[in-house]
Amino acid sequence: MMIVLRKLFRHRARPSSTPSEDQVIAWVQEVLWKPDDRWVLFRNGTVVFQRHLPPGTVGQEARRFLRSKGHVVPGTHLGDFSVYDARPEGWLVTGHQDGIATYVHPSETDTDDHLRVGLLGRTKREKDVQEPDIIYQRDGDGMPPEAPDH
Repeated sequence: MMIVLRKLFRHRARPSSTPSEDQVIAWVQEVLWKPDDRWVLFRNGTVVFQRHLPPGTVGQEARRFLRSKGHVVPGTHLGDFSVYDARPEGWLVTGHQDGIATYVHPSETDTDDHLRVGLLGRTKREKDVQEPDIIYQRDGDGMPPEAPDH
């Protein structure tokens, strides 16, 4: 996890529009890609990245993992979060569970305040727990990721 987070620290510029799904997928690929990585990106920006996800069942296992480990319970450790500046823009919000993070694009908020960004990311993660709609998955076949087919 620390290797991934080190890649994310950088200053970012405010963009003018909300990113498309393809742009978010490309950003996640850039940050997370290693030949054996397996990860799944959900509709609201939550990423489950685990090397132990079995090939061929990555989406199913990521849904199961997110539902069992991704719930937010404010006022408990399940509501804790950390916010990291993401490159090229936005933030990555992590929580209590390694292997789950949520991307927040600057167009989704009017502030750089990490508390407010973290609360937004936490809310987006809970939406993905409740409705785990996969928009992209990477099966870790050792090949560089391809551009999304949208």
